[in-house]
Amino acid sequence: MPFNEEFFDLPACEKTRNIYGKNRFALTTIDTTGAFSGAGRSSNRIRINESMMLKGLIFDFDGLILDTELPAYQAWQGVYQKYGQTLPLEKWVNCIGTSPDRFDAFDYLQALVHSPLPREHLLAARREVESDLISRQAVMPGVVELLKSAHENGVSLAVASSSPLDWVSTHLQRLGIYDQFDCLITAEDVERVKPAPDLFNVAVDRLHATPDSVVVFEDSLNCILAARAAGIYCVAVPNEITCHLDLSSANLVAQSLTEISLDALDDALRICA
Repeated sequence: MPFNEEFFDLPACEKTRNIYGKNRFALTTIDTTGAFSGAGRSSNRIRINESMMLKGLIFDFDGLILDTELPAYQAWQGVYQKYGQTLPLEKWVNCIGTSPDRFDAFDYLQALVHSPLPREHLLAARREVESDLISRQAVMPGVVELLKSAHENGVSLAVASSSPLDWVSTHLQRLGIYDQFDCLITAEDVERVKPAPDLFNVAVDRLHATPDSVVVFEDSLNCILAARAAGIYCVAVPNEITCHLDLSSANLVAQSLTEISLDALDDALRICA
């Protein structure tokens, strides 16, 4: 189902967009050289800091936890270059954070070339290149530290992604952080993916929280629209692809998750309350 403006009827608080400078979000240095233990995939986490309004963090996956978006674009760009074409970034970003049905890169190339292309061969070759590039990617900066801080403060954790469960869980396991999340909500769990709010609505429910007690981390406009539609405070953290987009509709734009602290997020939620 296409995005409808009615999804946007629940605006989130705008008051805290620029009240904190970079230093306000600085995390205390944390030793992450070893593995850290957590509550695993359990929603019965004991809250250590009962004074916090912040109850949960919801993470996007692609481009936020793991940069799969630049490798995907690079793989397609390689295909286009073989035919003397270029894949415009403004076309590609239409499918970031939502269903790939929003833009078909093969069909667009086919229209540019004006001659039959070997679809299955090109798609298989592209997938191989993309998979190789993604396999070299590490977890995005600040993710591990933020997960550790959340566990230490009894803040629940979820992933809400428009991608399939196999895709998300396989990469989380490779990165060694699969067990840090209380729940994974993916495309199979809802009828409508982002920019509809359904994924976030399910995430809030499974975390036994309320929209005003959680924070969403996203990297693209489609995802920000979904968070806003769900009435959830949204922090945009752009990557190498989405940094070219206007993400100012988020409550806050941070250059990296390393800039984020739970205390600052808790303050932001209290201002919005």
